[in-house]
Amino acid sequence: MLSVARFARISAQFAITAKPPLLVSARFSTAGGSSAVDKLVGIFEEYRAANYNQTLPSRYAKEVVRAADKDGDGVLTKEEISEVFKNIGADSEMSAGEIEEAISALAGSDGVLSSEEFVSVLSKK
Repeated sequence: MLSVARFARISAQFAITAKPPLLVSARFSTAGGSSAVDKLVGIFEEYRAANYNQTLPSRYAKEVVRAADKDGDGVLTKEEISEVFKNIGADSEMSAGEIEEAISALAGSDGVLSSEEFVSVLSKK
């Protein structure tokens, strides 16, 4: 859930003057309930709720992937996701190990996190 302090940081960054949004209290339960996955998805969902609440989750997910997949190979790496976190001011929210754990939990049978798999996870509501 978006904390008051986190909302204040985001509000100051984007000059938002509204009250903190009411977020869905239940977190996503993905990949067998992985806390790293829940945390990763929660960070992106909090950012979407605070800054893109009029955007469909699927559209937002595609924009996140487009921003993250800098080399355009269709695979999201720990470094690419870390860079997006840095750009949205959430770089201190998850450690590199937690990001790696989330990627491993979300990766398909091939062991890599494709952009399609990530869009699917972020688009669920």
